[in-house]
Amino acid sequence: MHIRARLLILAGVGLIGGARVTAGDIKAISFFENRDGPEVSLTAHAPVVRGATVTFDGGDSRRPSTPFMFDWGDGSRSEAFGVTSRAYREYVEKSCPYATIQSGVPGEPDRTFGTFMTVAYEFVRLADERHDSRKPLQRTMAFLQTFNEQDHRRFQARETEAFRGTLMVAALSYGFNTDVRPTFRHLRFPVDDSIYRELIGRMPGRVNFIL
Repeated sequence: MHIRARLLILAGVGLIGGARVTAGDIKAISFFENRDGPEVSLTAHAPVVRGATVTFDGGDSRRPSTPFMFDWGDGSRSEAFGVTSRAYREYVEKSCPYATIQSGVPGEPDRTFGTFMTVAYEFVRLADERHDSRKPLQRTMAFLQTFNEQDHRRFQARETEAFRGTLMVAALSYGFNTDVRPTFRHLRFPVDDSIYRELIGRMPGRVNFIL
């Protein structure tokens, strides 16, 4: 069972905030790489802090039947299986209210949370199916390295929901070398085929799906 509190796979915090993704933004602490002992199943990422929001990322490939215990360091503890799956279920139950920008109304709840957590959920689901997250993450981050100044302007423009949605879908498609457009269209992401082909076309080598 995996724990997600914000979308890290797309470096969503950085992109939404306007920062370009650079190598090393995500640093994994993987116990699969334990050279001094037997291979174990826990993977954790370094926390990311943005304002009052702290992002945790990691998981246990054994899919334990008991919840994780969080010790917050102030004497309080909590148990949970994962923020991601809960946010995904709520997104679907609310008829997939896709949104990537805030309304700008003070005090209004974060309406983008479900959207980005849905992308994180799909990444985890695909990684679990393939029993591999390392190579897809490497490919996804390589894809995001092509994010340029023109992309930044398109991403920031309020009216370009199609670009933002397609960028996330293209990143996962390239990351897992599979076309995830049908899945995300079902989740009401505004995927634009011409933008999709443009973004995937920047990457060297062939992909195992039709653009």
